[in-house]
Amino acid sequence: MARSMEWIARELFPKTTQIVDRFHVMKNVLLDIQAVRIRIKTLIVKEELDLETQAKKENIILKNIN
Repeated sequence: MARSMEWIARELFPKTTQIVDRFHVMKNVLLDIQAVRIRIKTLIVKEELDLETQAKKENIILKNIN
């Protein structure tokens, strides 16, 4: 699935057909999903910190929802 491997296979074995197995497809999908989850979690934490900072500036008491 890597571009470099695709190029090598095409150059060395031009008449072959490349296939991708389920294991590696799912592995890549799960890695991508995890990256999105981390990005979203980081945004949420940043937003919460921004709200806390703003509340402290305005002397507002926040309720902990958790």
